[in-house]
Amino acid sequence: MTHTVELMRKRVLDMAIRGELVEQQSEEGDAKNLINSINEEKERLISEKVLRKTNLLDAITEEEIPFSIPEKWSWIRLGEISYNYDSKRKPVSLKDRVDQDKIYPYYGATGEIDQVENYLFDGLYLLIGEDGGNFFTSKDNAFLVQGKFWANNHVHVLQYLDLTLTQYMKHFMNALDLPEMGLINGIAVPKLNQTNLNNIIVPLPPLAEQKRIVAKIEKIFAVIDQIGTKKEEALSIIRNMRQTALKDAIMGVLVEQDENEEPASVLYEKIQAEKEKLVKEKKMKKEKPLPEIEVGEIPFDIPESWKWVRLGNVIYLISGRDLATNEFNYENKGLPYITGASNFNNGELVINRWVENPKVISKLDDLLITVKGTVGEMLFQKEEQAHIARQVMAIRKTSRTNLKFIKYFLDAELTKLKDRAKSMIPGVSREDILHFEFPMPPLVEQERIVDKLDEIMEICDQMEAIFDGTSEMKMNLNAV
Repeated sequence: MTHTVELMRKRVLDMAIRGELVEQQSEEGDAKNLINSINEEKERLISEKVLRKTNLLDAITEEEIPFSIPEKWSWIRLGEISYNYDSKRKPVSLKDRVDQDKIYPYYGATGEIDQVENYLFDGLYLLIGEDGGNFFTSKDNAFLVQGKFWANNHVHVLQYLDLTLTQYMKHFMNALDLPEMGLINGIAVPKLNQTNLNNIIVPLPPLAEQKRIVAKIEKIFAVIDQIGTKKEEALSIIRNMRQTALKDAIMGVLVEQDENEEPASVLYEKIQAEKEKLVKEKKMKKEKPLPEIEVGEIPFDIPESWKWVRLGNVIYLISGRDLATNEFNYENKGLPYITGASNFNNGELVINRWVENPKVISKLDDLLITVKGTVGEMLFQKEEQAHIARQVMAIRKTSRTNLKFIKYFLDAELTKLKDRAKSMIPGVSREDILHFEFPMPPLVEQERIVDKLDEIMEICDQMEAIFDGTSEMKMNLNAV
């Protein structure tokens, strides 16, 4: 499992430095702006004699570039964006390092060695092992140090423009296999010299995107750190993370409330007005009134701006109808015919039957849910239209509901929904769904909850894919 955990970490870092971990946002600018800021700051520090002027590094050639990066990123040599303070390093004798009264950390090839009386550095720095075998740890090439410390000549001491860039560069360095890349010289005493370090090419994102990348890495690593010694334990942790997030979402504790947002009570009245208008226009049948929710039915407290409602009062529910064998075909004629759970495969619709004279039509973006036999399989319909059988129902949103929030609600309450299935062949009735107690947030909050849950579920998907072996490990960074 230890090996698997390290592979997971490397996979996440590999995705991060390739621009695959977070989406790019055009408004976040261009990495060239960041490079210009770094160059200006370097010139200032050199003019003030804080830094030494260094030789120009060779331009990056096409042959050196190991993979494609997003348009707004730039390839740059590490030495061009780092402030190197190696000249300031100084060893301390063993005698001075063992005095327990000394108070400042002393860093060398294996990390913090001892304490010393004085310090050379004060601030935020990235430390990278220069020589001494395995450098800091078996998994990391670099780590951050903040505050007062001393460093000897077994460790490179680098500084960057700000915290975000420092954190990004730490993760970038830890994504690399330095020996495999041919950057480590020497056998008896392996060494990463300053020339090799400076010439490493870095895929540099805009600073704002770096911040999002660092945040995503830290979230994923937090999940990895919880993983136990068995695959089953790890998957259980991930499942619990999903369920906890879903429960927090429907209880109103996943995101903060905004008192300026229109409360759910007003939203509810607008939905009822929309339904009445459609009835008057004869675009839908008048629905049977649903009973008010009684105090004893309320399972948990919700925020003041939310409202407990019957699910049927804020959605349109379409029940399916079976067809006789002579009413459908296998020849791709007509609309898709969705018969049940066998058509649902990991969020995708498997179509193997068609109908030319459909009776009950589900539409694009409807939430389809299986209600007979296998209960609770769900997906959003991508086909313009389809005929659904009685094993399936379609949930259609009103103009003032977020259907993805409703899906997440049903995911959270799936056990309760299955408990309502009756008879020897499990089945959920139309009334079971219509009468479901639904904690409705303001619409804008629904959207914020969905965004947050999407982010959490993406992290869980990545972790599960790694453990299930469905995610290819892109570990070969030799050319970087």
